[in-house]
Amino acid sequence: MSENRNELYAALSKAQGEFLSAAKDSDNPFFKSKYASHSSIVQACQHALTKNGLCIMQPIDNIEGKEYVTTILAHSSGQHITSRVEVIVDPKSKNYTQARGACQTYLRRYALQSILNISFASDDDDGNSQGAYRGSPKLNEPIIDSGQKDVLVDLYKLLEKKDQAVATKTLKELGVMMFDELPVKHFHTYANVLNQLKVNEQASFIEDVDNV
Repeated sequence: MSENRNELYAALSKAQGEFLSAAKDSDNPFFKSKYASHSSIVQACQHALTKNGLCIMQPIDNIEGKEYVTTILAHSSGQHITSRVEVIVDPKSKNYTQARGACQTYLRRYALQSILNISFASDDDDGNSQGAYRGSPKLNEPIIDSGQKDVLVDLYKLLEKKDQAVATKTLKELGVMMFDELPVKHFHTYANVLNQLKVNEQASFIEDVDNV
C-alpha cells in the first residue's frame, strides 16, 4: 500500500459512481442459486476503472511457502492499495489441482468485489453464508466495511479544520455519528462530499495565489 492514496481514492470515488451492478450469470447447482462470476464483476467495473486511470491486478504470490491471491488496485499516479488472502486447500484432496484452481478463482472474485464494493443484481449467496449484514439490528441495514471506512478517513484527514467541521455536520445529517456507522447506501454520496470539499479548497488556494 502506497504512503499517499489521495489521488487513488478521489479517482475510485468517481469510478464507483459509474460502476454497473454485476449480473448473476453463473449457477451453484448444489444450492440451486446463482452468483456473479469473476468475468461479470470485471465487466461491471472495467470501463469506469479505465476511464478514471485505475487498474486491477490479481497475481498469485508465494510467501514463505504459502500461496496467496493478491489484489492490487492501482492509479496512474503510482498510488495503490493491496489486499491478500491465503489459498487454503487440503493437500491430500483427491482432486487437489482442481480444488486449488477453484479456490483461487473464488478468492479472486470475492477480493475484486470487496476492494471495489461492486453491487450485485440481487443478494449473492453462492458462499452459502447466513449473515450478510452488519449495522442496526432493528433495520438490518448494511454498513460500510473497513476498507470503505479507510477511504473516508483518508479523505477527511486531507481537509482543513473548517471543512472537517462541515464534513462532520454532513455525517450527522445522514443520521450517524461515526464513519463505521455509515450505511453502504450513503458511501458514494459522502465520499463525493469529502472530495468536493477538497476540490473547493484547492480552487480557493489557486485563486488566493492569483490575487497576490
